[in-house]
Amino acid sequence: MKYWVLGCGRIGIAAIYYLLNDDQTTAVTITDASVAALRSAADKLLRAGVAKDRIDAVATFLPMEGVSGLAEKLEPGAVVLSCLPYSLNPLAAKAAVESKCHFADLGGNIEATAEVLALSPLAKAAGVTLVPDCGLAPGLAGVVAMNGLPFFDEVEWIKLRCGGLPQSPEGPFKYSLVFSPEGLVNEYVEPALALRNGVVKQLTPMGELEEIPFSPPWGHLEAFTTSGGTSTLPTTLRGRVKNLDYKTIRYPGHCEKVRTLLDCGLADRNLWQLPGGALKPRELLEEIFRRTCPHDQPDVVLLRVELKGTKNGHEQKVTYEMIDTFDRKTGFSAMQRTTAYPLAIIGKFLANGTITERGAIHQEIVVPSDKLFHELAIMGVQITSNLRPSSDENA
Repeated sequence: MKYWVLGCGRIGIAAIYYLLNDDQTTAVTITDASVAALRSAADKLLRAGVAKDRIDAVATFLPMEGVSGLAEKLEPGAVVLSCLPYSLNPLAAKAAVESKCHFADLGGNIEATAEVLALSPLAKAAGVTLVPDCGLAPGLAGVVAMNGLPFFDEVEWIKLRCGGLPQSPEGPFKYSLVFSPEGLVNEYVEPALALRNGVVKQLTPMGELEEIPFSPPWGHLEAFTTSGGTSTLPTTLRGRVKNLDYKTIRYPGHCEKVRTLLDCGLADRNLWQLPGGALKPRELLEEIFRRTCPHDQPDVVLLRVELKGTKNGHEQKVTYEMIDTFDRKTGFSAMQRTTAYPLAIIGKFLANGTITERGAIHQEIVVPSDKLFHELAIMGVQITSNLRPSSDENA
């Protein structure tokens, strides 16, 4: 099975690690616009525990200035995994279709995902499959939700709660950067899609603040609406679920502090004229996060998905939970593991024929949840579930 991984940053390296540790993988072409990133990729893989002879035999490192010439280089039948900024995913997906390659990406932006899904007729004609939004949330969280549907005849609500946090919070925001500040701000300012009484709604981000308890040492945290986490899920489940929403988990106080900055206008992309010159507040906000939020701290990813409804006339509730922490053996953060491994596993499903549907398809529809959970468990990422009777009082 042959793969192309576009981008060998934090998530890309962890995805490559998974592929190189799969005996069925015969070739991985690793591309990046940064020559320095390509040069350090092999060292990172070696430190993570991949044997040098495996890297030499299977991996090819290829500098790429962009995705415009990608179609000319791709080999038909390969699987393309995009770990690029979401704005480049539609171009990469189009190149994959032109080369008759399957494709999956990390997603995270509603408009970019819609552009990938719009390629469905071309993908069907080429006999390939495009699966956007295959990271953590969107991605794994939605697949977990789909796994719970068979427990119910009717679903009253689905709550998706997820967050990547430093194990030891520091700084004013009690947060460490586990992905780009640009992406972080996007989550905080763009509309959040949800289902409310069966209707797809846009919720205001940084709203509906709630307390969410976890077992020690994490304790009582907070969660609030953010963009991107549900992606296509409200559309997929409209008519089957009455209420669905996604909230990001943070340490208490984070939401209020960030909302204050947003209320001051620091998400504005327009130029502000100041006595000393001009600046774009959005760029300043991103720089604030870069300078005040630590990097590369041991982290934890917390995921909880709850479904409540009825089965055979009886109310019940199922709760899924995943708590994953920084892996000292590989040096991969929990965010790398829980974002990259689902993408790489879905790539494997495309390569080995587990996924047979053709066209551009919502990941929550096409990804077999039990098989994904099994592969994640092999990598040490455990998802537990608990089904129990429920009532309005103890929900």
